[in-house]
Amino acid sequence: MGNKWVLVILMGLGTPSFADTIVTTYVTKVQEERQSTRWTLTEWLRIKERMKMMDVWLAMFSNPEKDAFKPELNLVYGITRGTMKYQGEATDDQDHAALNGAQARVQLWLTNIFTGSTGVRLLNIDFGLEAGGRQTADYDAETTTVFTKDRGISNRFYTGNFRIFGKNIQDSSLVLKVGQYQSKNSVPFLDTDNSRVLRRGMVAGAELQLYLFRWLGIEGNYLSFGKANAVADERDVTGTYYDYMAYIEVSLVRFLIGYYGEDWQFANDAAKATTKESGLFTGLKLQL
Repeated sequence: MGNKWVLVILMGLGTPSFADTIVTTYVTKVQEERQSTRWTLTEWLRIKERMKMMDVWLAMFSNPEKDAFKPELNLVYGITRGTMKYQGEATDDQDHAALNGAQARVQLWLTNIFTGSTGVRLLNIDFGLEAGGRQTADYDAETTTVFTKDRGISNRFYTGNFRIFGKNIQDSSLVLKVGQYQSKNSVPFLDTDNSRVLRRGMVAGAELQLYLFRWLGIEGNYLSFGKANAVADERDVTGTYYDYMAYIEVSLVRFLIGYYGEDWQFANDAAKATTKESGLFTGLKLQL
């Protein structure tokens, strides 16, 4: 190879343009080769980010060879200890009192039912069913001239759930929900005819759980209760429920503690009223 370069250099002495071409070509190729194998921090970060996005994309798709149909069950029970504030249209039409309650939820997940039954690679979106309810104790208002006793809240909902991220019930996941609810809220009504009316409407919501460690994480739930009214009642009712909690998980059992809130708005042609409830939530989840 050394003789070859000597010959090229000797030939190039008489032809400067040819020598310039050879030298330029050599420098260019050497630089390209060295740059292609050079390790840089920015390149490493770019490749790492690309690999992470590829992992997320692949995780969204099922693996027909491994993802067998595995039904899963979530059982949740919680206790709420909070305060409700009532506000009517008039400035003096307001009150507040402690309001304790309990709630329960059941989720049945048909995990991998589509992939396991068809054997076809599909988006990793799992389908589930949920039923939940909440019952409070009596609302004993501070001002008995505004409220009477034996008034509380009883809510139920039934939804179809779609888990769009997460492989199972004990994985970081995002769940979307849609369905129907029924509510019997007697706190803001003073007339006996409408105090026990059952109202129905549509409900939509979301649920997010994120593992910080294998045994520790955070969880949040949100439900939006759409407009509802009863045949014998002209009052429109809407509401929201939310909670956010930290949890410790031991095997199949999850211990929950956090904060919850539930707000309702009532309106008709004559008047409007709102109730705002918030407080401490403690609960237990069994994941089967």
